[in-house]
Amino acid sequence: MKFSIILPVYNVAEYLPDCLASCLEQEDMTLGKDYEIILVNDGSTDRSQEVAERIGAQLPEVSRGGGYLVVNQCNSGVSIARNTGLEHSRGEYIWFVDSDDCIAPNALKLIDQFLIFSNREIVSFEKNYVPATYRYSIESALEIQKLHRPQVSAYTACNYVVHRDYLISHQINFKPGVAYGEDTLWCFWIHFHYNNPIESIGEILYLYRQRPGSAMQNRSNDKHLSSMMLMLDVYSEALIRYSDKYPDTKIKNIQARIRWTVDNILMSAVRFPRTRCLEVWDNLKDKGVLGQYITWERITLKHGLKNLINTLIGLPIKIKPYYLLLNVIMQKMQR
Repeated sequence: MKFSIILPVYNVAEYLPDCLASCLEQEDMTLGKDYEIILVNDGSTDRSQEVAERIGAQLPEVSRGGGYLVVNQCNSGVSIARNTGLEHSRGEYIWFVDSDDCIAPNALKLIDQFLIFSNREIVSFEKNYVPATYRYSIESALEIQKLHRPQVSAYTACNYVVHRDYLISHQINFKPGVAYGEDTLWCFWIHFHYNNPIESIGEILYLYRQRPGSAMQNRSNDKHLSSMMLMLDVYSEALIRYSDKYPDTKIKNIQARIRWTVDNILMSAVRFPRTRCLEVWDNLKDKGVLGQYITWERITLKHGLKNLINTLIGLPIKIKPYYLLLNVIMQKMQR
């Protein structure tokens, strides 16, 4: 079997039929022979499990038995749900798809053709926004695909199809406890261990639904801060583990990510009461990560004016008086 599509499912009963329709209607690909769909129901409290099982029951027996699997688990978060899906997978290549999104009807066909031609372990592709009210059809998906102008620049796990052996051999999975940034961390490891440039098909194969109630739309400052602290630990451990095993370019990448993560932690912490704000500062000081040089080359309009303003505000964030001043300002703004 060539592909495993892994869907973490949590309270998406309204959108799951669209997602599954897009996964089931794959041009020149046979479910159960060429690919499988693994749904990991992460303790949903709505009708998601019922929808998943009902759609599975409607499939021909040959497809249902060998290519469609529903796994139920207690609510543990998207990271563990994806890891569970990987454990149950049998495909040569893995694709993590969010269960409120859709994929193009010719996605697996184009990916397969590219992999045969390139013989690579990893392939990437583009994605576009669709509104929360979007209803999937082959015709509408093909129209979106014809735009040739991806609207979402940030890459997530959904942008990649990766050889299963590559993930297993490098022990690449999703970090439990990272509620925000789990994709960032996963994508880092995908690129870090890979010795070749990751090639892109250049096609829009993923339809990213913008809906209220999604994890990205409801970011908790507390969860964001704790997630970033976990990410910092991962990067710091990687720096120690690989500093004498990988070339300087990769080590500098880790160092840059440590600086970026520290900046994000401090900018999140200034929104908390002064006591918590100081706890974060002391924690980072104990870890020895506050003595990083200010990276002035980040001052650029390349990523837009808003990013430039945020960068300018954050540049001296590792200077304690400035950090505490921002804390005072944020506390007054929140009153």
